[in-house]
Amino acid sequence: MLVAVLLSSGCARKAPPPPPPPWSGPAAAPTGVNPAEPPRVVFFRGPVRKWVIPWTEELTLSKAILEAEYTGLWDPYRITVTRKGQVFEIKPKRLLQGLDDLPLEPGDIVELQR
Repeated sequence: MLVAVLLSSGCARKAPPPPPPPWSGPAAAPTGVNPAEPPRVVFFRGPVRKWVIPWTEELTLSKAILEAEYTGLWDPYRITVTRKGQVFEIKPKRLLQGLDDLPLEPGDIVELQR
């Protein structure tokens, strides 16, 4: 009965809110990293061992495919690179000839289709 009276009168003590998770907020970002910037990585879809690889200034499509460890038994039928909503189609034969080795940017999505 006393508990019901205390709860109804507002005298009950509320538990303090839980602390925020350690990864939230600007203080959680590593030094020199802006959380609003896109990640400095390249993403892959398709038959690869690594779906995410780190981006570097000299990273090209052919280097990225090697880094991602393509696992297909045959050459890809189709390769696309999506950058900020724009899709670029790369012909695999031209890539193998060294003609369409597109420089990649952070946040690009490379899709290899078999």
